[in-house]
Amino acid sequence: MRKIFSLIGIMFLCLCFAGCGDVDLDLDAISNNLDKLSGNEFDMLMAMDNIEINNYYSDLADVYDFDLDALGINKDNIESMIFKVNTNNEPAYMIIKPVSNKKEVVKKELNAYINKFSNLDDILETEYEGHLIYINSPKNKEILKQIKNSKKMIFGMLMNVEGENIEDLLGIKTSDLDSFLVKNSTMIQANSYYILKPKKSSKENVKKAMDKYMEKLEQQWQTYLPDQYELVKNRLEKEYGEYLIYIISTDNDLVFKEIKQHKK
Repeated sequence: MRKIFSLIGIMFLCLCFAGCGDVDLDLDAISNNLDKLSGNEFDMLMAMDNIEINNYYSDLADVYDFDLDALGINKDNIESMIFKVNTNNEPAYMIIKPVSNKKEVVKKELNAYINKFSNLDDILETEYEGHLIYINSPKNKEILKQIKNSKKMIFGMLMNVEGENIEDLLGIKTSDLDSFLVKNSTMIQANSYYILKPKKSSKENVKKAMDKYMEKLEQQWQTYLPDQYELVKNRLEKEYGEYLIYIISTDNDLVFKEIKQHKK
């Protein structure tokens, strides 16, 4: 009896374990959802897009770094910014990331600039993820919420690799695969993912080909962009059911979690 219970327990653990049991991934759903998957890092440009899409303002103009000196703001203290003014040349909204250790200096200069306007008593001023935020609108809180919800996409522009291009890229024949989803990076980022379901007779050959490909990627990025090399070096490699999964991103665990959510 004890042996029977032990056997049942082992079978249960195998079914619960990620690598065991039948898994049939919905690759189309995975592709669609990973294309829009965002992480936790704030994205200033997406914040601007979200504000524009929701039509909170009209007819805004940009303030550029070369305009700042005339406003009493030292551009050398600012790492990046989005600075918009309305038709009255009043600040509409500003998202500004100061250079390290210059936050208080930048705040002082921005406040001096804002105080030149007599009708900005209701301007919203706050900080978020290392950025100084100023919003001048009847919908300050709503716009701030949009800004805070603007997170950087895990994957940028990726190329969908199909057909014979799989062999050209990975050295793997499509005849050795039951199914696959490969999204490859551009020339300026290493972010990519590879979901391969090899035929049982080809599994070891596919794994060897992927090992060789990953070694090639490491060599490529090590001499090109060190930060992207770190992503490749810290990649996630998993076996999930019959699938071999390789993820190169800023949040591999999040991507893998998303993949597991989409089964047929």
